[in-house]
Amino acid sequence: MKKLLLLCVMVLLSACSEPEENKSVAQILPSKEKETPPTYNSQVEIYTLNGVTTGFVIAEEERSKWILTNASNVSNHPNVLIHEELMLFGEVQGIDVQHNMAIIHMRNSHDFNVMKLVDTPVVGGINADTNEMQYFTTVAADGEPIQAPKDIIEILLKETMDKPIKWQERFKKNAQLQTAEIESSKNSITNLYDKNIFTYNPDQLKNFAMTFITQLNAGIEAHNLTSLEPFVASDDVLINLEYVKKPIKKFKVKEAKKEGVYYFVNGIDEEKNEVRLTIIKQQQQFQVIGTNLIEKSKIEDEKTPVITLQKEAIEEQRPALHLFLQKHLPAIKLKSPSDQTVFYLKHQDKKISVNIEGEEGTKEPFYCEELVANDAQKKVQIIGCTGGKQDQYVWDYE
Repeated sequence: MKKLLLLCVMVLLSACSEPEENKSVAQILPSKEKETPPTYNSQVEIYTLNGVTTGFVIAEEERSKWILTNASNVSNHPNVLIHEELMLFGEVQGIDVQHNMAIIHMRNSHDFNVMKLVDTPVVGGINADTNEMQYFTTVAADGEPIQAPKDIIEILLKETMDKPIKWQERFKKNAQLQTAEIESSKNSITNLYDKNIFTYNPDQLKNFAMTFITQLNAGIEAHNLTSLEPFVASDDVLINLEYVKKPIKKFKVKEAKKEGVYYFVNGIDEEKNEVRLTIIKQQQQFQVIGTNLIEKSKIEDEKTPVITLQKEAIEEQRPALHLFLQKHLPAIKLKSPSDQTVFYLKHQDKKISVNIEGEEGTKEPFYCEELVANDAQKKVQIIGCTGGKQDQYVWDYE
């Protein structure tokens, strides 16, 4: 009740006061001025795997900025860090090999002065005080100066803004540029950025995957995969790849990344089927240690010996038959010569699972107790079967 009376008194006093005296609490309290965000210089430091170099912001559009720099200085990785305080992430998206120029794109909310490209003479080509650039001079890795005038810079800038370079072209152009010796950074770039992107070269990893698939396709066509030996980590991988029967057409890389000591490349073929490669690096060389190009179950099926139930075939495949009997071979296939029906036998839970392939095939396996090979009677039989049409199956091969 006391609070209500107090509120009424305040309303009456407010109504009776002069308009200029009738101010709210917000009007009486001094307002704190908003801090104006800083505008950074157009000349910025660029941190690369090779060291520290310099670049110039030459274009800005909303959050995007484009930075001109020496191409040789940033040729050993597609990404860089920009500005000694901000450490902003950037990507090389334009390269002019002839004039040794690269343009880096970065996207952030910070404001930068923009270096204007001008026709009027500028001593040395660049005036950092007036933010004007008439031409850009770099020193190539061989020590020769290279000068790019305003119109050449504008052409590269427009190309980069309209259509950023794809990784394949960037990798090809960077290979043409000899990485220059530049000032070393006090800290390794891998310590300045919390992600592991600077511990490997994504373009190099993608290029390896493309080369691997190209070599695999050539080997499939030639029925000879020996050319793949430098690209795989073990003979087992090479043996498994022999069961890939169809070339991977129009392979495209979707993702390349590193996790721990392993590298992963994910892509698709022309039918949008996923292609996955697992890779390690040994002696500075990428090598494939696994792939989804053929499933393990399919490899096992391809490796399963097929024994036609005829005398000559059984004599030839007797070692495989006895390996299965001794449980040293997980599966075999017995093929009837009369109707081409195939019995797929596999050791499972102390029994033998049986699938019949062919016109009289089974959707689900049935189980038998034992496979018997009677050399004296020239018979092969599976006995103690349950779940099938018969309790035993007998083949004479004399």
